[in-house]
Amino acid sequence: MFKIILFFTLALITVILINKVIIIFTKNLIIQNILRIFLAILFILFVFLYRETTLKGNQGIYKPPIYDGDKVIPGRVLDE
Repeated sequence: MFKIILFFTLALITVILINKVIIIFTKNLIIQNILRIFLAILFILFVFLYRETTLKGNQGIYKPPIYDGDKVIPGRVLDE
């Protein structure tokens, strides 16, 4: 829960700072909105790419337990 609150706090601070930089560099509202949309898409892509690269170390596929009618075959990690 703490990580989620920290992530949203940092995201909010980042958005506020980016917004101030956009306002400083351009006065045209259309360009400001285009830059905001572009940077929001980049931020979302960054989050997904970061999560993908941090999860690369977790190799293997988990096979859940199976009940064959008589006994339960325990789950295990395959291709580790």
